[in-house]
Amino acid sequence: MKKSVQLAIRASEIRSEINGLEPGDATLEKRRELLEALNTVESEYRAALQTEAEAEAGAPDAQGLTAEEREFRQLESRAELRQAFRAVMNGSALTGAEKELLEHRGLSGHNIPWDLIAPRVEERADAVSAAPADSHLQQHGILARVFARSATATLGVAMPMVPTGEQNYPVITTTDNAMILAKDAAEGDTADAGITAHTIAPTRLQRSYLFRREDQAVLAGLEEALRADLSMAVSDLLDQQVLAGDGTTGAQFSGFLATAANGGIPDRSDSPARVTFALAAGEAARGIDGKYAGGLGECSIVIGDDTARDLASKFTTNGEESALAYMSRTTRATMASANIPAVASMFQEGILARMGAAGANAVCPTWDSMFMIRDEISGRKSGQIALTIGMLAGFDILRADGFDRLKFKVA
Repeated sequence: MKKSVQLAIRASEIRSEINGLEPGDATLEKRRELLEALNTVESEYRAALQTEAEAEAGAPDAQGLTAEEREFRQLESRAELRQAFRAVMNGSALTGAEKELLEHRGLSGHNIPWDLIAPRVEERADAVSAAPADSHLQQHGILARVFARSATATLGVAMPMVPTGEQNYPVITTTDNAMILAKDAAEGDTADAGITAHTIAPTRLQRSYLFRREDQAVLAGLEEALRADLSMAVSDLLDQQVLAGDGTTGAQFSGFLATAANGGIPDRSDSPARVTFALAAGEAARGIDGKYAGGLGECSIVIGDDTARDLASKFTTNGEESALAYMSRTTRATMASANIPAVASMFQEGILARMGAAGANAVCPTWDSMFMIRDEISGRKSGQIALTIGMLAGFDILRADGFDRLKFKVA
């Protein structure tokens, strides 16, 4: 069935829904949603008619693309990365062009297609048979940098998309317990419930590249590759700050591994012994408190790369299982992140998250979405273009008892 026919059927279904609505204030919002959906479907219907007409007429475009390829390019141009991110962060399903792109790639759930994160990089196809040996090079796609594995989600940090304004996350902190009373006994005076307000203001995370028009003309996909790299660099910085922002240098977050005085999780004394299988198992068991976690399966652990390698070399007495394999098998998740600070004075820290309690124990809100600024004006005389990508975000630990600082003597 042609896409135009599918869209026409969908438009007819929406009109039927609109006609079936009863008058009244209760249906105004539903009517507004249906009208917006109808406008979208009709716009897609007109575009589909034009595309199908061109395909039936056998009119290839300037690049010689087939009708199916042209349709997919149009789908890519309509899909937006910010809409996909917003849906994932809010836990809602993708809709519209973003959903179509997801289905085209055979994906489901809250995946984000790479077509949105890293737009297509075109391959040059110059003929070389009759060309001199030093020209008409066949350029391959630009290879991206490799960033640290993000650990924020592993630790159960909520990452909501929030509207304009500072965000307030109140937490009840009262320590009064319920009482058991004898017959006719009266309850004594009680303290007021304590509620702590965790207010988070936005902090800007940003990175820029400057490139020349001449380079853009000879290197296919240069700007797209730089844009994807900047997006990943900003996301990587966010993960670094959540894990180990010191809370004192510049505008750094107060991350998990900041000192307790600067907003991090409580510190602990260094263990005098080099890590062994038994000590590693004991570190993992620190997460079991019967409140925030009733077992290792409700604990997630993030460690440094040096610690991971050391744990992989520590085995049970009979040598059947390494400490790293044991932690990976028994916990909800155990992972190494390059964003954990390096070994200092023979010790490397880690983070244990207890994830059995209702609600997130830490939050990292982001305002709006990633922003991109393409500046062709400032460097116009020298033919330079500035590309800037950034985001506004913040971080706070709402319930410190949900986390524990780990320390491993690895060297």
